[in-house]
This record gives sequence, C-alpha cells and structure tokens, in this order.
Amino acid sequence: MFKCGPLGGYSLNKFRNENNFKYVNVAHDDLDANSFIIYTKGKFVATTDGYSRSKKSANHNTILVDGKGQIPPGRREGDVWTQPATGQTDMTQLAYITKFKDMGDVVISEGEVGRFYQNLRKFRRSFIWVNKNMF
Repeated sequence: MFKCGPLGGYSLNKFRNENNFKYVNVAHDDLDANSFIIYTKGKFVATTDGYSRSKKSANHNTILVDGKGQIPPGRREGDVWTQPATGQTDMTQLAYITKFKDMGDVVISEGEVGRFYQNLRKFRRSFIWVNKNMF
C-alpha cells in the first residue's frame, strides 16, 4: 500500500475549498503522506508505527527535512491532534498522486508532498510493485 493524499481526504477538502476554506476536523489523521506498507507471505515486512498520538511524520516511514517532518502550513509539528492548514491553503495541493499506472504484473504510483514540509519545494516518492511470478 502506498498512501499520498491530503489530510482528511479529497472529498472533505473539496467541501472545505468550496466553503471559503472552512475549518474541517482532521484531528485523527496522521502526517504520513508518501508512506508505504508492504505485506507478504502473511507478515508485514515494512510498516509504519500505526495510529500516532503524537502527530509527527517521523512516526511513519516518511522523510525528515532538517530534522522536521510534514507540517500543515501555519501549524506546528507534534501536537496530539492534527489540524488543517491555516488560511486559504488548498490542502489537496500539499499531498497528491502524480502518476499511477497498473499494468497487471507491475503497478507504479508516485506522490508529491513537498509543500507539506517547511523549506522544501518538491518531494516525490515512487512506489513500484512487481509480481514475483512475472520472472
């Protein structure tokens, strides 16, 4: 599984954007855009820490930039509850899938989350799954 989307998802953010960036509750969402989980042969071989009570992307398999993880613009890192970006920030532009291709035995997905980090313009991560039976 590869995850890359805005806090609260696209439908909630569409509602927020269409209603003058109204406050939406994303408190239980984790800052884990561009994270992944790999499960094979009945066990996890790569996973995140799961639901986090300290909202830091360091608790998931994302990257840190200058020691800091993903932070919604106008907020701070590590609060107990996640809050949406402040002001008129379109959160659908903070984390989104840039490419997806399913070719049966090979699936490729790429996500962009650069604007979710302070002082970073671009951060793309690609996730490629290849069926072992293909070889």
